Amino acid sequence: MDMESLDTVSFSSEFSVELILLDVSAFVKEKLPVFFEELGSARIEKDPVQALKDAVEMVTSKLARSKINTTFSGTTLVFGFRMGDVLYVGNVGDSRCVLASDSASGLVTKALSWDQKPEVEEERSRIIARGGRVHTLQVPPGEDPGPLRVWLKDVDVPGLAMTRSIGDSVSHSVGVISQPDIQRFELTSDDLFVVWASDGVWEFMENQEVVEVVRKLLPNIEKATTSLVLEAESRWKKFESVVDDITAVILFLKNVS
Repeated sequence: MDMESLDTVSFSSEFSVELILLDVSAFVKEKLPVFFEELGSARIEKDPVQALKDAVEMVTSKLARSKINTTFSGTTLVFGFRMGDVLYVGNVGDSRCVLASDSASGLVTKALSWDQKPEVEEERSRIIARGGRVHTLQVPPGEDPGPLRVWLKDVDVPGLAMTRSIGDSVSHSVGVISQPDIQRFELTSDDLFVVWASDGVWEFMENQEVVEVVRKLLPNIEKATTSLVLEAESRWKKFESVVDDITAVILFLKNVS
């Protein structure tokens, strides 16, 4: 999200996702920029971080009052706002944002967000303090139990693999929250592009791998984005029987030869 005109291309590949989950993510995608703009330029310029938090809170409240059933349905959210040479990145859940930059040693990658998962001590402590449980799936010996998940005290639901989300009202009863973490970054002339992507991209790809895939096909940003999504999909098919949501957005910061 940017108040300037930006050169961006997004590509989404979604498999075996129930319609209601798409309803939640589509709602947030549509409403967040609208609510942010409604705050007004004066309020945004005075305190961009608080304005972004307020916009997410407005979306969360509006979603709760909508006809969408969010008992066991929700979405993660990673987003950005550029104001001059400053980039603000917000994150709710386990989607991720990374920055690719030039350096004397080659292409370097910097994470602009952190994954809000039960593996993070502060996040796990909040869940436990609110009466929730944190553990992996219970599987037969020899099978992969997967990541740590969030569960209610006495019932094996919802099994979220993240500790923050928008929607998922049942999980919010045990400490899952929708409050975004907002980070502020000063952009420089060495910065090339930014990638925002859902966890389906990051599950089997490291940050450096992602930016290398993109870099090879620049300046054709559409091919670069499509290639990234297809590579993430191929990794899922190699290691799993199902494919998670795979969504990516790439932002050019300057021309790349």
